[in-house]
Amino acid sequence: IVAHMLDHYFEGMAGAAGELQRGRALILARDFANAELAARAALQAQPALHDARLLLAEALLLQDRPAEAEAELRRLLAEQPDRAEVLITLARAVARGDRARLSEAIGHIEAAFALESLTLVDVRAVAELVRRRASPETAEWLMRQAVARFPASVQAYAPLANVLLDQG
Repeated sequence: IVAHMLDHYFEGMAGAAGELQRGRALILARDFANAELAARAALQAQPALHDARLLLAEALLLQDRPAEAEAELRRLLAEQPDRAEVLITLARAVARGDRARLSEAIGHIEAAFALESLTLVDVRAVAELVRRRASPETAEWLMRQAVARFPASVQAYAPLANVLLDQG
């Protein structure tokens, strides 16, 4: 019985991994509706697959469904509070959903910037949001935080340069 249960578990994992990979490819191909379907299929096969939930949120956000994306991200954040990518995507969803909630979005970005899991991909994901929507002082402060975290990367300096150029 245990072996049979393990067989089903591993079948579900393999199916979920395939759907997750397919969903990521569909995002790159800008086929967001089918990426959503792939993410949902991965979650059906493996409900605890966090990357599938994040992919689902991204697909929803890219289809201009920020409230649904935010709900998925809040669920994921409860399970993975120290994952910068989740906070960054949540910030994007919050800011897109309601411009009056920009300060909440900035709070999520600040929390993400404080985490070890922050990557340059995360910084690039919010650089334009921060540049266009935050105050010049906040945008500059956040982009300087990115440079401090990644001083050897040219990619960390470009968003700061854009913010400074905007300021004149």
